[in-house]
Amino acid sequence: MNYYLRVNFCYECDRFDEIHIGKSSSGWTFTFRGYRVEQDSPEEIPETIESYKEWLEVLEEYKDDDENMGIFDEDGDRVSLEKFKAIVEGTRNAPHHHAREFPADNQWTDVEGHSFSDHEFC
Repeated sequence: MNYYLRVNFCYECDRFDEIHIGKSSSGWTFTFRGYRVEQDSPEEIPETIESYKEWLEVLEEYKDDDENMGIFDEDGDRVSLEKFKAIVEGTRNAPHHHAREFPADNQWTDVEGHSFSDHEFC
């Protein structure tokens, strides 16, 4: 299941922008979409996001927004910040870890052990 931060909701046309947060897959730790290069980062987030802690700081800003913005899953269902944290924490001890099993220059593990990739994936 992919998770997105929904921002810039237009109430006149029901359009919005989505920023990929990451993906939860059975048997795998949660894999985050990271941003290491300023020009790759959407304007709604800091120049870089390289850790779960940094993602939480961004997501915290949207937790009390209206029902049309915040964290959404790929099915379009809104996910509370607390539920999202539980999903991430629930995969911490999964047997597979993408950044460790498929090391590459564009993948890393943050200080808490979370898997990150700085390219789009689905």
